Amino acid sequence: MVSDHYDLLIKSEIKHLFPTDTEQLDAAKKYAADFFIQVMGGPPYFNMSRGQPAMTRRHAQFKISVEGRIEWLKCYQQLIANLPLPEHLIQSYWNYLNNFSSWMVNTNEENTHR
Repeated sequence: MVSDHYDLLIKSEIKHLFPTDTEQLDAAKKYAADFFIQVMGGPPYFNMSRGQPAMTRRHAQFKISVEGRIEWLKCYQQLIANLPLPEHLIQSYWNYLNNFSSWMVNTNEENTHR
């Protein structure tokens, strides 16, 4: 799902925030997947490969606006709608994504440029 999310993001209005190089994009997908596996109670893959998450610090170099956050969520929304999971699990994951993405907003600017 994380890989599919990135595939949507690189075609979205916030594509400039994501790597264009295939190798870098694949690495970003892996780090993101490792992060979500870990925060959802799985093995600490992210910590093992990248250290403590500190996601707001890691994303500080990018201007992430409210509009960018909404676009990021819309891409996830497309994927979550197709998950063969009970509604309460989908809602729980959506709640996490919604809260998590709020923390990432770091600019009031409307355009999100790298």
